[in-house]
Amino acid sequence: MRYDGNGLASGILEARAEVEKAEAAVRLAKTDIWVPDVERSAGTATRIMSIPGPQFGTFGIHLGYELFDGGRKRAVKREHEAQLAQRRRTWRG
Repeated sequence: MRYDGNGLASGILEARAEVEKAEAAVRLAKTDIWVPDVERSAGTATRIMSIPGPQFGTFGIHLGYELFDGGRKRAVKREHEAQLAQRRRTWRG
């Protein structure tokens, strides 16, 4: 068994890293349920004719939220929670 500088087995460190990764996935899945999608756009345009004049630009922000997703986001969250539980069991041995 290999040990790191702190005397911990490398397998334990790898298992702990997997637990931390699974915890992050659960946090992200929980956030994804409530946070809307945000899109931004911007652009400029010039006149086609050779008449001098100002350029104009456009910009926009779009907020979107899916009211009904058939339970997809909650299912993803439950899947990540199950993976986290499995990784915790593996880590604790």
